[in-house]
Amino acid sequence: MSGLAATFGVLARTDNEAAVSLLIAALDSPRAALQEAALGAIDAIFFDAGDILYHRPNKRQNLARFLAQHAANPVPDFEARRAALTERAYCGEIARSAYYLELLKLHGIQDDAALPAGVAALVQDDETVEMMPGVPETIRALKQRGFLLGIITDSALPAHIKLDWFAKAGIGEVWDSIISSVEMGFRKPSPAIYATALDQCGVAPRRAAFVGHRTVELDGAQAVGMRTIALHADADARANFRLDRFADLLTLPLLARAGRADTGTFGADSFRNLQVPAKPAPADSRYQGLAAPQG
Repeated sequence: MSGLAATFGVLARTDNEAAVSLLIAALDSPRAALQEAALGAIDAIFFDAGDILYHRPNKRQNLARFLAQHAANPVPDFEARRAALTERAYCGEIARSAYYLELLKLHGIQDDAALPAGVAALVQDDETVEMMPGVPETIRALKQRGFLLGIITDSALPAHIKLDWFAKAGIGEVWDSIISSVEMGFRKPSPAIYATALDQCGVAPRRAAFVGHRTVELDGAQAVGMRTIALHADADARANFRLDRFADLLTLPLLARAGRADTGTFGADSFRNLQVPAKPAPADSRYQGLAAPQG
């Protein structure tokens, strides 16, 4: 679906006859530039984090070695139970340390003495991240064009940890909003997680774009009225635009320049002081002696 079609669908459900008439005229035009002009400008771009901005090159490698050394035997219905456990961790219902320990038990690790080594393997896998190709350069270029930039991530990790990763890549100061599901108590595609990010940046959904790869998160963004950009996405993902490379964001006419006049950013220090409705992961004193997982 084009950006025009998505916006037409939203406005068609309103009483704004002038806007709908303008969109009808643009829809009949063969010129893509005219169609996008009718949509209005974008002020803010929000990104999923994992496999969009960064990836984990050692994903599950250390865990696999640990499980091989301990003759792990996963429990019945492992995938379903892991998904349910992950949902609880990502929504802040259990502490990260408890999440990791329960995950190891689902893999069949029953020896308590082996659990700290298993947690260490998970930590090592999760805290080793690399930026995706072209991300630092493209993000800086988009900021120079005047866009507000934000992250909406489903994660068991608080936002400030990921902000530190971006700081090491030289893009820690560009973000105007970072939303992590663990601090919100809900995850994509909940409308509330997109609304929180939009609120922090002070923009309406129609003035924002979301860049993601999972069908459910792209659908969620489109449902609240954001324009969507799919990047190396699920085969069945629906979006206004599809791109092959992160740097291709710079070639989209939609993102040629921001519509907003103020190109300032909160900056890393100010971000930490944003008033975000938070739901921190609960502490679990049983596991305080273990290394805190990072992911």
